[in-house]
Amino acid sequence: MTKAVLVIVFIFFCIFCFGEQKSIRLVTKTEADALEALFQDSRLVADQSFFITIGGLKEAYFVSIHHDYEAGSYITFYIIKDNKVVWELPMDDARDYMLTQVDAVAFTDMNKDGFSDITILLSCFTGAGANGAVPYYLAAIFINNRRGGFANVPAIDDDITAKLNEDDTFNTIKDIAVYVDIQYNKSEY
Repeated sequence: MTKAVLVIVFIFFCIFCFGEQKSIRLVTKTEADALEALFQDSRLVADQSFFITIGGLKEAYFVSIHHDYEAGSYITFYIIKDNKVVWELPMDDARDYMLTQVDAVAFTDMNKDGFSDITILLSCFTGAGANGAVPYYLAAIFINNRRGGFANVPAIDDDITAKLNEDDTFNTIKDIAVYVDIQYNKSEY
């Protein structure tokens, strides 16, 4: 083999072994309809649902599902592969509110390991009392385990959620990523 071919092979080897293959796009209308059929009496939030390849997860769907019930509604998040739920990303705190809305979903490397993690931001409303229409923000970060799964660290979520609700520390996902890097990436979490 020539040197040029060896260099190209080496580059691809490094990408596949050490780096993340990443591909993210919104679901199509056809995909959204098929995915929504997996969840009876619920709606897929199409503008916050994605076809993804990140970390050890290849050609799967990240879906945001909106559930209605007598007292209000809530959102759940799933990873779907081959028309099966392979991972549920729990945000149990969101069930404490009458209405929830997905503000942002981001696939950003939060723990600096070279693999995309999932960050979710929600607005929640109680619908009752003087502050019923004032949003309360919830955050969750799901750390990519590189094998197609994700781990959540509730203490980090609670910290970010508190900051989202007490001041204007965060205006973007990038602000949250910088904060997580400064506060948490110096230690194992």
